[in-house]
Amino acid sequence: MAKTILIVDDDRDIVDLLKLYLNAEGYITLEAFDGKTAFDQLKSQAIDLAILDIMMPIIDGYQLLQMIRQEYKIPVILLSAKSQDYDKIAGLKLGADLLLSHHECVLYIKDKPIPLSAREYELLKLLMSEPGRVFTKKQIFERAWNEYYIADDNAIMIQISRLREKIEECPRKPVYIKTIRGLGYRFAKKDELLP
Repeated sequence: MAKTILIVDDDRDIVDLLKLYLNAEGYITLEAFDGKTAFDQLKSQAIDLAILDIMMPIIDGYQLLQMIRQEYKIPVILLSAKSQDYDKIAGLKLGADLLLSHHECVLYIKDKPIPLSAREYELLKLLMSEPGRVFTKKQIFERAWNEYYIADDNAIMIQISRLREKIEECPRKPVYIKTIRGLGYRFAKKDELLP
């Protein structure tokens, strides 16, 4: 059964772009252009993942995240062009699972900034976009790096290894980025990350 993703952003171009990619992969998408409409949709629809912009009218992304965390346990990804450390840390304290800054290509885990290379950033963005979904090497090459996949040259394995060194407490026993032998890689679902 197709998963439903709620996209919340007051920039219609961003919403349309995210919808285009997610619909092409078989996901059902719902859209909202302010926090109030988004929360109304959460109350009336079964949502599997929410993608929230921070700067929105009526109810901003931070307020909406607080409201979601009080009533729901769905994964939430914050999209932000804001560059201030305070803004990122505030999002984490409100319950965001990981904050991936599109402005800086930096990942924040437990208030700690983790600088990423361009390839690491694109790879992580793809994996985090759909927690639990297995991405094949071909999909990673074509969707994250916009390159044609010819043969396995270990490029992905190297990038995965580098990411694990940066984000995993024990890279040999990864919690966030899982290897699915013979298939590819996936990002852990929220219930796998709960203590």
